[in-house]
Amino acid sequence: MHTPDIGEFMTRRIAVAQMTSSSNIDDNFAQCEFLTNKAVTQGANLICLPENFAFMGTADQDNLAIAEPLDGPLLQRYRDLAKKCAVWLSLGGFPRKK
Repeated sequence: MHTPDIGEFMTRRIAVAQMTSSSNIDDNFAQCEFLTNKAVTQGANLICLPENFAFMGTADQDNLAIAEPLDGPLLQRYRDLAKKCAVWLSLGGFPRKK
């Protein structure tokens, strides 16, 4: 019988995603989903998304207009993605409403 080594339990593969975000939340999510799925197929279990991964407005007012709380629908999409892919997502900055 094989007894797992502690290193087998501690193995992590981290992916760092790079993308060009826009003001289109759905397009940005599709890009993040594609990059996450690609990283998962390469064995990653932690995927780090960049700053402004969800939205990149052209003015500060744009960011304020789409800001929502941490339990809002925008982040729920990313929680669902992480759960579906069985990975941890490290999300860069995003517009947050308190």
